Amino acid sequence: MLAELSSNLPAQIGPILFGYGLGSVPFGVLVARAKGIDIRKVGSGNIGATNVKRALGTKWGLFVFFLDVLKGLLPSFLAWSLVGTALPMVLGSYSLLPREYVALAGFAAILGHCASPFLGFKGGKGIATGLGAVLGADPAVALSAFGAFIVVVSVTRYISLGSLVAGVAVFAFGMLFRSPPILMGAYVFLWAFVWYRHRDNVARLRAGTESKFSFRSEAKPSTDLAEERGNQT
Repeated sequence: MLAELSSNLPAQIGPILFGYGLGSVPFGVLVARAKGIDIRKVGSGNIGATNVKRALGTKWGLFVFFLDVLKGLLPSFLAWSLVGTALPMVLGSYSLLPREYVALAGFAAILGHCASPFLGFKGGKGIATGLGAVLGADPAVALSAFGAFIVVVSVTRYISLGSLVAGVAVFAFGMLFRSPPILMGAYVFLWAFVWYRHRDNVARLRAGTESKFSFRSEAKPSTDLAEERGNQT
């Protein structure tokens, strides 16, 4: 809870509210709906870029990935622009550093993405939006963790495994680059949250039934998507 606020309350909470609001916009659902598909009823049922890629092809999957990254990045940019007027902002007896304040806006977007009021407070797994949020507050950590994600996916073709490794990598690179305390706490939460959201994927990885990522651009036929959805529920 905020124990103390400065006099400029709108500047302090504006980017955080904007982050949640923008994060809650389900771009994957909207893009798929424009193509006549309910993305929640095909493939894995997830609203993120990977499932959109399976349903609509690489072009649309990348488009949704870009939009979801922006959901985490734009609130961070807004927060950076207001740092001079929004700080000091105090949590208990701890005064937030600029990067920590910026991270609050980005992490609010992750919350919006994963608990969207437009989807009954359900949503995606937050990987792309998390990349945008960390990129805005801690670029070296974000790019390093994304590099680890790319390596794992390239070698194994498992998006879920790459996401799990990236969750650990954010914390590890945060330690390496000496991120400030509130950010490190956020990275621990993000690590745990990513693993929790991927618990079904972990079970399928152990069972050897997890779907591998295909680098082909074609969308899967609807019958294949329906069968995949049935195998994962």
